[in-house]
Amino acid sequence: MKVLLSWIKDYIDINETPEKIAEALTMTGLEVEEIIQPGKNIKGVVVGKILTKEAHPDSDHLTLCTVDVGQGEPLQIVCGAKNHKAGDIVPVAMIGAKLPSGFEIGKAKMRGVDSFGMLCSKRELGLSEDHSGLYILPQDLKLGEDIVTALKLDEVIFEVSITANRGDALSHLGVARELSAIFNLPLKRDVLGEEEYKWFKQSDIGDIFGIVGKVFMTQKGEITVEATKMVLLSKSLQVLPDKWSGLKDMDIRYRQRYVDLIMNPEVKDTFIKRSKIISAIRAFLDGEGFMEEETPMLVANAGGAAARPFETHFNALNEDLKLRISLELYLKRLIVG
Repeated sequence: MKVLLSWIKDYIDINETPEKIAEALTMTGLEVEEIIQPGKNIKGVVVGKILTKEAHPDSDHLTLCTVDVGQGEPLQIVCGAKNHKAGDIVPVAMIGAKLPSGFEIGKAKMRGVDSFGMLCSKRELGLSEDHSGLYILPQDLKLGEDIVTALKLDEVIFEVSITANRGDALSHLGVARELSAIFNLPLKRDVLGEEEYKWFKQSDIGDIFGIVGKVFMTQKGEITVEATKMVLLSKSLQVLPDKWSGLKDMDIRYRQRYVDLIMNPEVKDTFIKRSKIISAIRAFLDGEGFMEEETPMLVANAGGAAARPFETHFNALNEDLKLRISLELYLKRLIVG
């Protein structure tokens, strides 16, 4: 689970170093596998705007750009990427800038043309392995602003491994409560409120909550919600099967399909695929002029097959009926009609 230090600070006023926080969590059984600090090793990179883009006079794969970095005269920068154009907002590594790889930017001469900086890709900023082109930024960013501030890369993210017996730590509030106990810090409840906090305190693994909050995408592309309100939708009256061993008893899987769907993602995937297949078949037949009709489930005469039908009594009609075996008779009547 990814835990953002800024969200933890919504609940407790903690000023310890990320390393000390990670060590404290690990000692209590919440193992911190990694500390991610996207902007830690980025220095001297600012937001810039490409004003012009021209062909390099002595190269067919380089371009010559003038870039406004919000301070002084526009910079002349030689670039080898292909995905940019005039008007794009891009990260600009100024002379003297340091990148996560350890590379320091200096004035360079490329094919006889001076270059006063570098336009950066995501990989050069250490944000991903994407090196297909420049990192094109949103148009509303302020020119000259430090890229770490502009993209909020000064965040500290803990990758925490939560074991099955620590359901109380499956949220930022749970981790904050753990840290408040470790460092003897008061826990603030103003983010969720007293009622939501009470429900959180009483929650168990398997409880289903409705969450209200801000939805955003993490640096690794995971959809996350910053919860500001929690409403208990369904209480889990029985403990779910262990997440590591899963649900393997076939009798329980068929009798309790809801548990099977919760514990086995491949089962949910099968349900979704089946629905899409049936929808595709319906769409094809509809396009060929077929009509979909409903035929009775309970019939007086269950003809059309040699099997012995299930029999029941329909109290409202005071009539003995059989569970249909074949649709043949009704489909023939429809065709004749």
